[in-house]
Amino acid sequence: MEAVTAPTGHTSATGGPATPGQGPSPVEPVASGPGADALRAATPAPPPPAGSVLPSRASKITALVAAGALGSACLYTAMVDPNSSGAYPQCPLRLITGVDCALCGGMRATHALLGGDIMRAASQNLLVVLLAPFALWATAQWFGAQWGVRLPSLPTRKWMAPALLVIAVVFSVVRNLGFGPGPWLHSDTF
Repeated sequence: MEAVTAPTGHTSATGGPATPGQGPSPVEPVASGPGADALRAATPAPPPPAGSVLPSRASKITALVAAGALGSACLYTAMVDPNSSGAYPQCPLRLITGVDCALCGGMRATHALLGGDIMRAASQNLLVVLLAPFALWATAQWFGAQWGVRLPSLPTRKWMAPALLVIAVVFSVVRNLGFGPGPWLHSDTF
């Protein structure tokens, strides 16, 4: 039996039109002959499977630039001590009111963490020390995704962002109390 081309462009061995969107059936002949190579070259490649997005060149360049910037910032923070240097900006809230916000002491804590002194970092800003592993993992996930490496995701829920905001506010209030854990949580300079 002779193959016939259906109006949809598919070939049907029975002479009738092929089912649209289905592609050739297993019994249909495969294109061969002088124009077959051109037909195969003109056919677009199938899309990648769902969930497997290949990183673009631009995302890789972005990741490299971000890694350079983040690495430079970490190196600077590790080398220049915020406790004795005026090279860092002061918290506007602390400058105006004298009250510690949730992030006051964060640069000093980061400096101590980069130097491996966890206790000193915790005395500067306990919240930064507790959140640092999560921030580090999220950063590694982002960099990995830019290079096509998929790392396990941190569990997230809708309530987590508001809960973190409440924790930050409570932490700010408690660290400014003159009693209980307040004095230890206050970010005094060394």
